[in-house]
Amino acid sequence: MGIISRMRDISPYMLVIFVVSFIAFMVASDSNLGTLLNSSSSTGNVVGTINGEEVSYQEFEQRVKEQSDMQRQQNPQAEVDDNIIRQAVWDQFVEEILIRQAGEAAGIKVTQDEVLDIMLDSPPDYLTRNFTDSAGKFNRQAYLDVMTNPDIIAQNIAAGKKAGMIPQTVDPAEEVAKFKNSLLKIEEFMYKSRLLEHFRRASGTAASIVSPAYLKNKYVNEGTTFDFDYIQFNINNVDAKSLGKPTEQELQAEYEAVKEFRKQKPARKIKYVTFPLEPSKQDTLIASKKIARIQQSLTEALTPADKLTAFDQYFAEYAGTQQEYQPVKKLAPEVASLLGAAKQGDIIGPVTTASGTFLYKVDSLRSGVNQLVKASHILINFGTNKDSSKAFATQVLARAKKGEDFAALAKEYSQDNGSKDRGGEYDYFPKGQMVKPFEDACFNNAPGSIVGPVETEFGYHIIKISDKISDEIKYSEIMISIALTMNTKKQLRRDALSFKQQLDDGQNMESLAKKIKKNVVETMYFDTQMPVLGSQSMTNFAFSNEVGAISEPLELKYYGIVIAQVTGVRESGLVPFEDLKEELTKNILIKKKMKMLKDKAFSIYQKLKNSERLFAVSGIDPTIEVKSVAKVRNNGLVDGAGNEPALTQKAMLAPLNKINEPVQGESGWYIYQVIQRTDADIKAFPKAKRDLQMTLSSQAASSAYTQWFNALKEKADIKDNRGKLFRD
Repeated sequence: MGIISRMRDISPYMLVIFVVSFIAFMVASDSNLGTLLNSSSSTGNVVGTINGEEVSYQEFEQRVKEQSDMQRQQNPQAEVDDNIIRQAVWDQFVEEILIRQAGEAAGIKVTQDEVLDIMLDSPPDYLTRNFTDSAGKFNRQAYLDVMTNPDIIAQNIAAGKKAGMIPQTVDPAEEVAKFKNSLLKIEEFMYKSRLLEHFRRASGTAASIVSPAYLKNKYVNEGTTFDFDYIQFNINNVDAKSLGKPTEQELQAEYEAVKEFRKQKPARKIKYVTFPLEPSKQDTLIASKKIARIQQSLTEALTPADKLTAFDQYFAEYAGTQQEYQPVKKLAPEVASLLGAAKQGDIIGPVTTASGTFLYKVDSLRSGVNQLVKASHILINFGTNKDSSKAFATQVLARAKKGEDFAALAKEYSQDNGSKDRGGEYDYFPKGQMVKPFEDACFNNAPGSIVGPVETEFGYHIIKISDKISDEIKYSEIMISIALTMNTKKQLRRDALSFKQQLDDGQNMESLAKKIKKNVVETMYFDTQMPVLGSQSMTNFAFSNEVGAISEPLELKYYGIVIAQVTGVRESGLVPFEDLKEELTKNILIKKKMKMLKDKAFSIYQKLKNSERLFAVSGIDPTIEVKSVAKVRNNGLVDGAGNEPALTQKAMLAPLNKINEPVQGESGWYIYQVIQRTDADIKAFPKAKRDLQMTLSSQAASSAYTQWFNALKEKADIKDNRGKLFRD
């Protein structure tokens, strides 16, 4: 029931709220909607270009602001990181513009009739949710009334004012204008999302075409099983030290063989030192002195009145906060453990926790003023036959009363999608929040009762009353935390600037960092699209300077004050020989190991090939182990060996009972012998063909758009200037 909200009870004032919050619901439903919220162009600073098309600073920042505001409205307590939002908005711009450009190039268009058909006949969830009750019933007529005649809002506002439900200051014309503007933006978003859907379908359709030959081959591979024995000559058992280091000539030859496959984009690498913005020892001492002072005052207080006076003094001095009445059972666990059994006027603390040191005063306790109920329910919708639904609800009620697990019954039978996954449970709620029959059943029955069926407009409810509470507490708290003071922050900035100046004078970063007991960290290579250390400004610094350049002190979230130095520059083209040396060395050693294993495998094979079973190898070399696997399919997976597609492919086609010539796999060489094979039922293929084709097509289509778009983005000329315009 989503706290059993009631569409039939939507008041005129609620329609006004709907106007104001409509876009908020859509942004929460689909983050891409944020890309349309400002369509005006600007001739100001350019945040970036996508294939020559500019993204203006004004438009970009407007979208960032709107998405930031939206996050704050949805969760006022959570911290909003504008840098993360800027990255998301930039990604939205890139996708939006590239898709539109691709549509223009391909001649793909979205017509106005197409958009109107969607909005009126097949509206998406973010448009219908305000007109859908928690049982899933969509009030189409109410939706069409508002969408096709927005002026109806003015009529509802007028009626609401007359009934005293809406403030007289609300301007009907202004609210209607806001809603019409919202509809225009929704329509614009529809164009963009519909174009995106065209490309998703097109790429998915192209990728989902599966050839008949591949289908049959897939069916045979999945349906054929075989048992075989094998000997593995594992590459991990070869001691690399015995092979020696590759020569420069060998490395150069390997580089020539692979260099064409090792192309790179422009990339940079930096090393850096951080000065974390953390409280100093002096800051800790300041907090400790405050706590000691409070403790001393409370200890020296001779009477309860003296303690209250001391508390009030520090409450004012350290900007304490007063918490209004709240249910004792709903206090945070760490607070409940301290105040749960306290009496009015008690002072508790100072108590140190992970969040700081707290001192509490119980201002007031009361009971019976605001009763809350905790309950669970099972909802049975009316369906097409109200009587049969009631009869079924009665059966479920009887099972619950007999002691069956209520939560399990709710998960199985409840049709309230908002609560069934929680076993039908709703947390403590007051009067006035639920529909009346449901509320009456909850508040008029004792905890532990199971009642029903209770009829509401949503259907029949079986209700279990879990608990009732009315004990409330009002308290004040003083928190002393170890905080970063302005003096400490200024000192850290001076230290960072001094470090930078010494680097400018020619000092070595590692030596200088060692003197002040700091670590130097070097990044991997990164491209222009990656905000290194979470900072586009730092990325821009790296790409705007040569090796050796030293950054100004830059304050970065999660890092503190950072001093960086460019240590590596890669331009587009082939990866240089020096950068690939480690990889080349590894490749050469692998090849040498494989050559050794091949020689050993063929030597054993020559002695073993005429034997009846592989186990005869024990007479040749007792240290060699034979492994047996059963019901293997040609999917590359072999117990004890891992992913070995070459081995399963060979084994599937090999003659029975023959010891076969060694085959090279991913992890070494293998000698194998197939003992038994059960072929796929080819006669059943025509029947299974359709389901297999649908599965393979769906798998291919699901990733097709991402692959296509990534390729489109890879070829695009994208210039990102955010690092020049924004400080992280």
